[in-house]
Amino acid sequence: MDRVFHARIAAAQYLALLLFAFVLVYCLWVKYIGIALLWCILLLRFIEKVIHTTYTVTTDGRLLLDYGRFSRGREIPLSDITGVERMSSMRVGRFCAVRYVLVRYGQGKTVSLLPQNEESFVRTLEARMGQGGGTAGGGC
Repeated sequence: MDRVFHARIAAAQYLALLLFAFVLVYCLWVKYIGIALLWCILLLRFIEKVIHTTYTVTTDGRLLLDYGRFSRGREIPLSDITGVERMSSMRVGRFCAVRYVLVRYGQGKTVSLLPQNEESFVRTLEARMGQGGGTAGGGC
């Protein structure tokens, strides 16, 4: 059975959403209709990407990264994955700004993912890869 994981919305994405909305309202306020239309399209595309990003681990050995209707998805064979790590960035004491899952595959390629349930995602990915053992990285 395929396992679908939805993406978590990070704080930076909320801030970007507020910034886009502010610029859109400002452009409408000062009657820059052309620029407002451009910002409206960018805002809709951003919201679509944030809401509809999913990561699917299939039974036939693939990791499907779907970034919404307006963006191209990516397919990574589980046999190409060389490592899965839970990582964090901008650590201040016990707290960290962003937690993510780093997936290494191919010849030095990486992709960072923000699944809602990181631990379950990593366990599922490692079980389907046939590793079954410990993950490295910082867990905040």
